[in-house]
Amino acid sequence: MSTSASSNKYVWKIENFSSLSSKTHYSEVFSASCGVDWQLSIDPKGRDGTYKTLKGAVARWNGTRFVIGLAPWGTGSWYVEFSLSIINQKDRKKTRKYVAECEMRAKSSILGETMRLTELLHPKKGFIIDDVCYIKVEIICVMEIVKSLQVPIKEEKTTDSREKKEIPPGGYYYAKSP
Repeated sequence: MSTSASSNKYVWKIENFSSLSSKTHYSEVFSASCGVDWQLSIDPKGRDGTYKTLKGAVARWNGTRFVIGLAPWGTGSWYVEFSLSIINQKDRKKTRKYVAECEMRAKSSILGETMRLTELLHPKKGFIIDDVCYIKVEIICVMEIVKSLQVPIKEEKTTDSREKKEIPPGGYYYAKSP
């Protein structure tokens, strides 16, 4: 498997796709312009079992869909907006793009069920040519989630007569990543 990266986009070139086993496969760890390291994962033969959707519902995989994962490396929690694309090598207009936003914790993947395996593997569809598949990720927005201190902030008047609000103890706020 070979890779290439630039700014907030990363393309994972997966070679010898048909010979991949049913276990999960991982890209190299890559950096995006936001200063966070990331890693993609795929389940080339689909995945069985239950999982929790981004909306909190419990759903079941039945091994019929291609699964892509994205995980931040390091420590902390992040609010992330990103897109994952399965590149159509015959016709770029038919590339499958999935956009999501969610909270992620370090080394904890967000898994996305994408297209049916039968469509991905179909030789005339153009997603796998010469046994090569390309997965592209674009990190659109990343903000580190910082837990507030247990010390309340005093309310103060500002020059424009608005009051500063207290962050509740144990509450969260979003701070843009470095």
